[in-house]
Amino acid sequence: MASPGQQKFLGPLCCLLAALAAGMYMATASYRRCAKALASLAMDAMVEGLSDEERTSFEADGFLVLPGVLSSAEVTSLSNVMDEWSEYMGGVAEGTTWHGMIFDKRHDMPFYHAELVKMLVHPKVFGKIVGILGWNIYCYHAHAMFTRALSTPLSTSDLTEPLGDHWHQDSGRVNDDVEGEPRPRLSVKASFFLTDTTQPGSPQFWVVPGSHLNNSMPNAHGGATQQPPGATPLPVHAGSVVIIDRRLWHTGPLGEQPYAHSRKVLFYGFGPRWMRPKDSMATDTVLAHVREPVIRQLLGNTPSYNGLYSPTAKDVPLLGWLDEHGMLKDRPQVPWEACDQSSKWIGGCT
Repeated sequence: MASPGQQKFLGPLCCLLAALAAGMYMATASYRRCAKALASLAMDAMVEGLSDEERTSFEADGFLVLPGVLSSAEVTSLSNVMDEWSEYMGGVAEGTTWHGMIFDKRHDMPFYHAELVKMLVHPKVFGKIVGILGWNIYCYHAHAMFTRALSTPLSTSDLTEPLGDHWHQDSGRVNDDVEGEPRPRLSVKASFFLTDTTQPGSPQFWVVPGSHLNNSMPNAHGGATQQPPGATPLPVHAGSVVIIDRRLWHTGPLGEQPYAHSRKVLFYGFGPRWMRPKDSMATDTVLAHVREPVIRQLLGNTPSYNGLYSPTAKDVPLLGWLDEHGMLKDRPQVPWEACDQSSKWIGGCT
């Protein structure tokens, strides 16, 4: 039997061990719950395709605004995820902007929040992406931005509009390395807005409509102290999605500014499966649990490297899914070297 002194020591120790055991159980339960959520992700049967009017608008302007994509529940849930995530990564000071990569190796937010993965195939957005880029695609870049307002905002007249040196086309060196006038589109980005940016003093997303057809910034006089002609903000309500052509000249909120309202946006970049990732895209943890073939394709699952360039049916399950749902307009020819792996979606062997 333990002495009174030992009992005094063992009591708290037992409580500590019990607490640790309970914590381990909760962690295991949480892990299982999140793994189950990923495993249950599925494609929505009612996916909205790209209409002829939307295609005409996108080709002319270089962007497409989709209002009311996210429900209020989706907005709230994703907004809470961004709060948790940004705090985990160090927090966001007032008047500053935090930038994080969704599939970064430094955190496991997509594992614990399956809705971040689900946005890849949102039924009101994904069909538009496929309509623009086709079926041999994946998510090559995904990030988030959180601009926090000042608790005591200054006058909106103190806000600075983005000038020439803030404007850019996406993809960096691609715009110098690739030939052509205009350069090829290659990729698009879908921006999910979780906050309202229609109010005065809100951080804005700025574009120059039609500028995706210009290799150089459309500024008649040049210089970093001027706005390019035609520059305009795109104020949208929470729940809206803006899809942009990679080549569109655009800019976002400027670093430290006295904004009266906060801005939270999730960005998902889509491009051909043969395009290299633009960030770490550490999707292995998520892929270990996701079962939906199309989502696995978008997360970078690659049966073979040659299948990136000469895909067969097993490389691109999205192709079969589109056909099953009557959304496949043109059936490609099967690569001759993979005839034994072909299907009706790739085409017959010749």
